[in-house]
Amino acid sequence: MGVAKGVLPQHGGTRNVAQAGAVHRVVERIQRVAIVQRGQRYWLSYVENGQPVRRSIADSIEDARRTAAQVNADLIQARPTPFAFQPIDPRKYLSVWLAYHEHVRRSSIGTIRRYRAALEHLMAFLEDRGICTLDRLDPGVGRAYATHLRTLQAAPNGHPKTPKRPLRDKTVRFCLEVARNFLNAAARDRHLPPYFENPFALLEPERIRIEDAKPVAALTEREEAAFWSACDPWAARIFAVLAHSGMRPGEVAALMVQDIDLKQGLLHVRGKPEFLIRTKTRHSRTLPLTPEMKAALGEGIADRKAGPVFLMPRICSGDESPQLTAGTPSQLAAKFERFMESERRLQEANGRGWGREAQFKAAQRGWKRMGGIRHQDIRRAYIRIMDRAGMPERTCVKDFRHTWATALQTARVDPFARCHMMGHTNLRQTETYTHTTMELLSEETARATVQRATALSALRKSLQT
Repeated sequence: MGVAKGVLPQHGGTRNVAQAGAVHRVVERIQRVAIVQRGQRYWLSYVENGQPVRRSIADSIEDARRTAAQVNADLIQARPTPFAFQPIDPRKYLSVWLAYHEHVRRSSIGTIRRYRAALEHLMAFLEDRGICTLDRLDPGVGRAYATHLRTLQAAPNGHPKTPKRPLRDKTVRFCLEVARNFLNAAARDRHLPPYFENPFALLEPERIRIEDAKPVAALTEREEAAFWSACDPWAARIFAVLAHSGMRPGEVAALMVQDIDLKQGLLHVRGKPEFLIRTKTRHSRTLPLTPEMKAALGEGIADRKAGPVFLMPRICSGDESPQLTAGTPSQLAAKFERFMESERRLQEANGRGWGREAQFKAAQRGWKRMGGIRHQDIRRAYIRIMDRAGMPERTCVKDFRHTWATALQTARVDPFARCHMMGHTNLRQTETYTHTTMELLSEETARATVQRATALSALRKSLQT
């Protein structure tokens, strides 16, 4: 390793390091990298991709040597140095980031849609401000974007005919969290300078207070009784499973005959890759059947051996027949595969791709041809029944999920059993759905008070005097 001391040579990689007469000198050169001392600070000077690079590195020569050796190795092997970055257009990187979540992380279609919707707000905001590359973001853009989100209005369900309202606090926080993750990924992919500070991380979006969230609470016994009184037989079968299992609406809609074992009294919540059906957490679980669930599922299945458990009302009434039927699950899977193949050929003939989004939509059409319901059908039925029951404010079908989690807690079911039944991966998720009832609080308060018998007796005597 050669050492060269003296005046800094005037080449492209080290020119103009000194400013206003500052004393500087090349104290060492490691092949393509020069270590320059300027006052008490050491700099690196080199040429990368034809462009001069000058970076302030360290206060000690040892640290400067280690960094210079790493940079030199990267330059020799034609790798990007730790200080290199490639500016990129926000929309171009949006496509890259969403493709990563689709093909590498294998995020669900719904998750990718939410990410895209959240980042569309950011893309429009950056375009209005004339920001054409991500590295041009300044530290104040985070606060400006948060303020901008508070001025937006959107339809709560995304439908163009639905009246718009301001974004709720949870939506604002989600948009900021996604923007933060988006820029973190851009920094890892070296599209941002190494000294770049994420403006959305500075906001700490997870600390935003949620003040306008739509209230979701467990149903009281009286409310649940009113709901069942307003139910028709078709809806009662579906909601009996929801109310006594804690399953998600999408999981109930995706139940197939092969998932039910009435003899053993078991229900299997699992993915079915042959029908492009996956569980939310990608984990399977088995639940015991209550007598009410057995009755509801037995009526839903009848004498069928394959297909969705819960069929659309017009099929149950005999007004229409499913287009895709078979005697066994394997025969139905083979028919579904042929249907998907015909959909693929039609997509390609029309010049459209056959990505996950197209496959998902085709699978939904195939599920409809089998006569199966969708989770949207369950939500619409829930809203109609609650309206008939005199509770129009109850519009969230997950009320039953909250009710079941609360019932498990009140019955003092083991926390890990509750977590398994709810289909969660940790207890903190189950806690979100659990609401402590006043009856349980009163019971626990009385039990704790009785244990302090001596103090309680003295208190009662004091109150009587």
